[in-house]
Amino acid sequence: MRTRFAVTWFAVQSLAVAGWWLLLAVKTDARALFVLPDAPLVTLGAFAPGDLLLVSFGSAVVAMRRGTGWTGPLSWMVTGAMMYGAMYTATIAFVRDGPFLSAILMVPAALLTLGSAAALSRDGSVNDLRTGSAA
Repeated sequence: MRTRFAVTWFAVQSLAVAGWWLLLAVKTDARALFVLPDAPLVTLGAFAPGDLLLVSFGSAVVAMRRGTGWTGPLSWMVTGAMMYGAMYTATIAFVRDGPFLSAILMVPAALLTLGSAAALSRDGSVNDLRTGSAA
């Protein structure tokens, strides 16, 4: 059950992140909701390559492979990227007084990713990289 939820979460996250960046590319005025008022809008775009490659594509691979084999370490890499993004947005929101929407979206998503990676590891879906056997 935990594995099914974890795999589903990685699939949803993959689509959500790709969709979010597509929305920002198409509806450029929405970018202002996620950038500090005094920061240039291009600062948000600096996160796009990492989000699309590590989070969206990485989550898709974990979901397609159902968190088995070598995708276990990949799920933790995606988790690291999500935790970094969540900590960054939360810090900016509280230290600079906004934008809170970024933190409101990122923190729960990062925690779900953390729980999902942990569930895949606990359920033994992940292979031990040293021996190639189930952990």
